[in-house]
Amino acid sequence: MKRVSIFGVVLSIFGVSSAHAANFAAIITPPGFMSIIVAAVAVASTLGCWKVFSLVKGGFLGKSWLMFTGACALFGLSQLLHFFAVLELFSLPSFIVPLLLAGSAGLIFYGVMETRKTLG
Repeated sequence: MKRVSIFGVVLSIFGVSSAHAANFAAIITPPGFMSIIVAAVAVASTLGCWKVFSLVKGGFLGKSWLMFTGACALFGLSQLLHFFAVLELFSLPSFIVPLLLAGSAGLIFYGVMETRKTLG
């Protein structure tokens, strides 16, 4: 009975959405391929920043490294959303990716200011 109800929930969730074909040829275009590479670098940077944050957690530089981690995560999210928009998996408003990039730049700026305040 439990398996049938879970199947019904999953079917109702995925059955409601409309099906569209994704533009998989966009993967090999330079903007699409570059988005994949930049998103992978952003994920690696997020993991590196998280590792440094876990080392300095509770210290004076913890807040700034948390900001750097958030900035890298926002940057990776913006690149993934841009890649999904290039693939035409879903449509995004044109201001979403630049808004996430601006938020990422703001977090980097805030992290640098916190580091400068701590060390200066």
